[in-house]
Amino acid sequence: MPTLSRQHQLKDDIIYHIFNRGNRKLKIFHEDGDYLHFKDIIRRYVSKKELIIAHYSLMPNHYHLEAGMEKPEAMSSIIGGINRAYTHYYHKKYKTSGYLWQGRFKSKPVEKEEYSIRLGGYIEMNPVRAGLVKSPEEYVYSSARHYILGEPDDLVTEDPNFQDFGITTEEKRKKYLKHLMENYQDTQNEKPLLQEVVGSKGFKNRLCKNSGRWVPKRQGKPIIRL
Repeated sequence: MPTLSRQHQLKDDIIYHIFNRGNRKLKIFHEDGDYLHFKDIIRRYVSKKELIIAHYSLMPNHYHLEAGMEKPEAMSSIIGGINRAYTHYYHKKYKTSGYLWQGRFKSKPVEKEEYSIRLGGYIEMNPVRAGLVKSPEEYVYSSARHYILGEPDDLVTEDPNFQDFGITTEEKRKKYLKHLMENYQDTQNEKPLLQEVVGSKGFKNRLCKNSGRWVPKRQGKPIIRL
């Protein structure tokens, strides 16, 4: 039978803003152990290189991930697997049942080079905008502490654009914090990040919908194997 040998057009250019919240906007994380268990579940996929996270924030009733993946078409399996595993843990721990999440997770394709650091700032400032902390590095369950304090975080693959904030490590950290505090106190300036596809027209033209998810189009010619 003929088989297809194709590669994604956007292999190194696409990341995703992935998020979900608790059913009826109720809390999904009640104590430290819940956040840590959710991170442990994510770590399983990160350790296998199936999920590459540059920025994240775990809020009491929702989460945000900025992530790339080797196989975007496997997103539903990966993120769905994370959500199901946490649901099992939650119901067992809190003796509950029914829907934990408010429907399926959401995912928006993002043009990496232009928007990754902006999306990261939007994500890491969630706790500040919610009034949980005054400065992003004070929040324990986000990637902000990695970038601003240099705290080791094995979930994070550093955003390459972080290097643009300075020459020395200290300079990068200080300027990155300043960047967050000056630009993401509200969402008015970041409306482009809330669109269905975040990127240029050319970027969007290289995407297609597959089972309701935006994924890169494939290119290449069929290879006939006899």
